Amino acid sequence: MSRGWSIPRDVSAVGFGDYSAARQIRPSLTTIRVHGHDIGRSIVQLLHNRLYDGGMSREPIRFQIVNEFVLRGTTGSAPMGPPASAYSTTAPLSWTIRKMRIAPPWSGSGRRWTSARRGWPKFS
Repeated sequence: MSRGWSIPRDVSAVGFGDYSAARQIRPSLTTIRVHGHDIGRSIVQLLHNRLYDGGMSREPIRFQIVNEFVLRGTTGSAPMGPPASAYSTTAPLSWTIRKMRIAPPWSGSGRRWTSARRGWPKFS
């Protein structure tokens, strides 16, 4: 990559939808495959029931469609580092980023994202 990062060594990427481009790029994109046909069939069945079944409740209905995780070349194993419990789950993400002294890639900062392979920052 132009910033010297390597996928999946330094950063993982996951897409949504499993479009044909996900298979054509290199490395191929790990993605969530959505079963649109199943979603459409469930919605049509729900609409049909609401229109023609007078006894059906008008309350919101929840239904679940199972999607599929398609593992490809843009995800790697998690780097070795402190367990997730070492980070506060109640603190805002911006506070956690400042505490770790790292710059998110979208920030435009000249600082590099701290890689776990080089060691985790020490917390005071």
